Amino acid sequence: MEHSKVLRKMIIMSDKGKPLTETDSLMVSERFGTDNVTIHRADLLLALRNALKPGTIVLNKRCVDFVQEQNGVTLSFEDGETISSDAVVAADGINSIFRRKLVPGSTPRYAGYTCWRAVIPVNDIVIDDLVATKTWGPSGRFGIVPLAGGKIYWFACVKAKARDSRIAKYGIIDLLSIFHDFHRPIPQIIQATDQESLIHNDILDIKPIQHYAFGRIALLGDAAHATTPNLGQGAGQTMEDAYVLARCLETAGDLVMAFKEYERTRLGRTRKIIKMSNQIGRIAQLENKALILLRNFEIKFLLQRT
Repeated sequence: MEHSKVLRKMIIMSDKGKPLTETDSLMVSERFGTDNVTIHRADLLLALRNALKPGTIVLNKRCVDFVQEQNGVTLSFEDGETISSDAVVAADGINSIFRRKLVPGSTPRYAGYTCWRAVIPVNDIVIDDLVATKTWGPSGRFGIVPLAGGKIYWFACVKAKARDSRIAKYGIIDLLSIFHDFHRPIPQIIQATDQESLIHNDILDIKPIQHYAFGRIALLGDAAHATTPNLGQGAGQTMEDAYVLARCLETAGDLVMAFKEYERTRLGRTRKIIKMSNQIGRIAQLENKALILLRNFEIKFLLQRT
């Protein structure tokens, strides 16, 4: 919480700045007893690392293969070292070597749009720092998320072909040409961003798989259920995984049973998140003006159905 920013609401808007739908975060806080906060990923990782005993984390180790046996798992690393373990929690991301070997064909799939992101200081930009916004327009969509310490995280998504080398070269001037007609302060935020601060990625997810537990190996986070970022649930579902797995390890009779209970608990929820996020992404990236008018008119009902 020391590094977080508490949000009061989240608003989806049209490119002209008209609110289409609002989510009241305060109501969520009152119902569940916890706040909806934003936090920079680096600050979150630092807080988590500081909660661990010194020496817990070993860096600069790349796992390149593994062999599971009846009583454990042997890991092979890029530097030639091998390690034997009772079990493995594979949290090695969307390109997980564990998932690829355990679930052949579970390769990342392109969502149909590409994204630029940056974190910048607020400075003279006028925003409501208690509100996160997403703006849906015919040429793309733009998100503004207040962070602690007087900073803004923003993202911009446009439809594109996968691995489009031309679009990959886009910079601040190109993004400004796409979003120059969007409501304030979107053009001002783009103009205030240094080219060096810009990060670009195609948006990917994974088609839901049938298992997260494979004997003494459990997949966790993006390795198990990478999702598009439309619900802001990538890191959120990973933390839910960790919490559930920890409880299963405390209560189950052995590691294999704990992993199976973790799988049973998490499969349905994460499948639903992947599906919902994929649907919202397609709705948000509409370019046809007639369909956009219809979407904007019915958006509350659309979101309720998804």
